[in-house]
Amino acid sequence: MNKKRIFEDIKVLKANHKTLREFAKEKYIDEEGFANIHIYLDSSQIYNRLTNPLDPELSDEIISYIDKEAYFIPAEYPIRVILHSNEELDEAKIEKKLKEHYWKLLVDKDDDLKRNGFLSIILFVVGILFLSTFFVLQNIPQTKDLFNEIFSIIGSFAIWESADCFLLTRNRLKIEYLNDAQLALLTLKTSDK
Repeated sequence: MNKKRIFEDIKVLKANHKTLREFAKEKYIDEEGFANIHIYLDSSQIYNRLTNPLDPELSDEIISYIDKEAYFIPAEYPIRVILHSNEELDEAKIEKKLKEHYWKLLVDKDDDLKRNGFLSIILFVVGILFLSTFFVLQNIPQTKDLFNEIFSIIGSFAIWESADCFLLTRNRLKIEYLNDAQLALLTLKTSDK
């Protein structure tokens, strides 16, 4: 199959399907404006068997399922997880564990954003220092051209990396931060049987 044909097929596919926003609105969003994620389980599926029974962690399967479903939900919609079970569930404990898990991810992403900002500033300052040194040394006749070029390359590279960190990587981190915040603020309820 040639490249042109593939792009034509993709264009037809896009025209025949809804956008992700429309899909999310239809599948998840209710009349109250919540994005509902439904989970059907029994009590043996809630907690990870390998964790401390006095303070158990939620099962990886539940977390993975919520992550997978939330991926398609725009960040402006609050998420509500609805548990369906034939057994009595400790809703408060499950909600606490969910929020705790996503809070840890949010704090980690916040740390990543701070590190990214700090690294961007450091790289920019290093770049400016090396380029300034290059321009000063360029006017001194006794300095070697190779030595000057090394300062120029290091300075240019540091400023380029600073821009990459701040403009590209930071944008991706902010999107991940918003997604983690959306999940950290989720609410939980059990369905009426």
